[in-house]
Parts: sequence; C-alpha cells; structure tokens
Amino acid sequence: MSDLGQLDLDRMLEAHVRLELDRWTGGGLEGTVREQVDAVFGWLGGVRLADVVPAAETASALAAVADELPVTDELVTLVTEAVAAGHALLSGHEGTVGALVSEEEVEATLTLVVGMDDARREILDVVTTSQAYTELVAHVVYLGLKSYVLTENVLARKIPGASSLVRLGQRGLNSAAPKLEGNVDRQLTAFVQANISETLRDTRRYLDVTLDAERLRALGDDVWAALIGRTLGSLTSPVDSTDLQAFVARVGPVAAQVRDSGLLGDLVETGAVRVLERHADRPVAEVLAALGLEPERLAGDVVALLRPALDQAAATGFLEARVRASLEPFYAALPGLLEKSPTPGRARAATGSDVRTARKRAASTKSAAQKAGPTKAAPSKAAPSKAAPKKAATKAAAAKAAKKAAPAKGGAATRARKGG
Repeated sequence: MSDLGQLDLDRMLEAHVRLELDRWTGGGLEGTVREQVDAVFGWLGGVRLADVVPAAETASALAAVADELPVTDELVTLVTEAVAAGHALLSGHEGTVGALVSEEEVEATLTLVVGMDDARREILDVVTTSQAYTELVAHVVYLGLKSYVLTENVLARKIPGASSLVRLGQRGLNSAAPKLEGNVDRQLTAFVQANISETLRDTRRYLDVTLDAERLRALGDDVWAALIGRTLGSLTSPVDSTDLQAFVARVGPVAAQVRDSGLLGDLVETGAVRVLERHADRPVAEVLAALGLEPERLAGDVVALLRPALDQAAATGFLEARVRASLEPFYAALPGLLEKSPTPGRARAATGSDVRTARKRAASTKSAAQKAGPTKAAPSKAAPSKAAPKKAATKAAAAKAAKKAAPAKGGAATRARKGG
C-alpha cells in the first residue's frame, strides 16, 4: 500500500494548482509562453512541413472549411461596422498619398501594368463591346451630326449670321410644327444606329493604337501627379458612409453565393496544394521564420493577446476551476498508480539518458576490442576437457550411493530429538 495519506494528496494538489496558476498569470505568463514557444520551435526545426501539414489532407480540410464558411447576418453586420469605423478614420486623416506610398513603388507598379499587353487588349474588348459604350458612341455621333446640320453646313459658313438664323428658324419652326424636330431626331438616330457597328470597330482600332504602353505610362504619371499631394481624407470623405455601409452589406449575399458555388473551396484547395507541395521538404521552423514568425516576436504577440483573457479567467475563478479539473483525476488515481509502479530503488525505468550512456559504453567496448585485434587465449590449468562433465557426473553418483550405504553419524541422537 502507498504511504501517502489523503491529507498529503490534498496538500500536493493545492500546491500543484497554485504552481499552475502562477505560471499562467501575472509575471509568470511571459516565461511560460516563451518556454512553450521555444520548445515548439525547437521541435519544428527538425520536422518537415510535409510531416505535420501533408499537402493533400490539409488542402482538402481547408477547402471543406471554405465550403462551409458561415456568412451570417451578424457577421456581415460586424464587417460593415468595421468598414464604417475605418472610413471615419480615413475621412479625417491628414496624411498625403505621397507620404503613404513611395514614388519608386508607384513607378515599378506602373511599369508592370503597362507591360500587360494581353490584359490591355482584353479590357479594350470588354469595354468597346459593352452596351454602355455603344450608347455613348452613338450619342456622341448623333450630337456631332446634329451640330453640323445646324452650325457647320455650307449655308452657315458662307453667309454671315446664317447659323443664328438657322437656329432662330428652328425655334420658330418648332413652334409652328412641334413634331418636325422629333422626326429629324429619329432619322438621325436611325442613321447612327445603321452605321454604329463600323464606328465601333473604328474606335476599337483607334484605342488599340492610342492606348499603347507609352500613352498608358503617361496617363499613369498624370494620375499619380494629381494624387501625390492629396490627403487621404480628401479622397475618402466624398464617399458617403451610409452608402458605403449599404454596399458592404451587399457583399454578404454575394460571398454566400460564391461559397455555395464551390469555387471558393476549389481556389483554396488548389492554392494550398501548390504551396504545401513546393515547401514540403523544408523544416517547419524555417518556413515560419521566412514568413516573419520568429519565436521571440511570436511569444510576445501571444502574451499580449492571451493576458487580458487569462487575467479575466483568473479573476472570475474560471482558470482555477479548469486547472483543478485537469489535475484532480491524477491525484485521485495516484495511490493506485504508486501501487502498480516499481520502487525506484529496486526497478528504476531506464531514461533516455541511461539508454544513451549504455549505448556509448557498448560502442566504446566494441571499438577497443576491434583496435586490440584477435588475441589467443592462454590455456587454463583448471579448464576441463570435453569428457570432464561425464566423469564428474559418474563420481557424484558413486558418492551418493556410498553415503546411503554407510551408517549416519549421530543417527540415534538425531532421531531422539525428533521424537524418534
């Protein structure tokens, strides 16, 4: 039976609970977190990414999460409130665009964008084939034709003041025949619509030639020059906060539809597989360090995030309750565990250090034997021959038989003491 009494177990439990509370609150929290983070990073330094985050299984799990991502009304409301708070901050911000983004980065971005010829042509195709662009071009052509008819025809150019008379006559004519101008407009509109296809092709060719890399770069430079001195507040304040919140609120249903289509999950899975397979053989700690997650910084961030919650949990007693719930089963079972465990002095379990020491000794002995080489053992005088075991057995049997035949010394006295 164990020598531990219930009083000893209770005292040990209380001491252990106090130890854990001290480790996870107050001044002990930082040391505990750093200890755990350092231990985890030390282990991850010898573990491949593929060993802990296998590409196929992890990507499939992430895709499942993306496919089932809840887009609730409450979540949309929280996002909307966060966007509104950000808009309020930016609306009063006095920092300039030039102070936020360096000119070198803008120049590098423009160089990259203007070199995307395939994307440029695709955008032009989308724009010039849209209904809005068609209506815009038709309207411009119509206004040009009508203006020419009224002010730039041969009569108006040859006779001084004729254009004014034409417009005056038009107003008079409209008064006398109100439907006449409408008929003219319809004829002009019909003419434009009949020839709009060729006009659109001409504008497409013109834009393709005009909006080349050089022109686009010049356009980008002009836009940057106009923005560099503008404050963030001047750019965001024209956007009404109510309209912005209404727009963000509409993102929720759109996000839900994209999720339900399965496209989001496919994108997540494809991207995860590519990244994880590319870095599969790298140590996990090396990957984390490349991402900027150094142990020292990560430990500080974890402490800053956990401290308010752990302090509150300690103040309300929740943390102590959870520590007790974790430790009490062990101390309740401790007497029985000690009964089943071997005494340390009689049968101590070999630790990792003991095993390594034994291996080193065995390797050292083997190495010494190999260096000494084979030796010829000297014959021992006491070494028995192959027939020695048989002779010894024969002599023993003869001695036993003689002992039975001879009278035992003191046999009578012995029998008398035993009650003979």
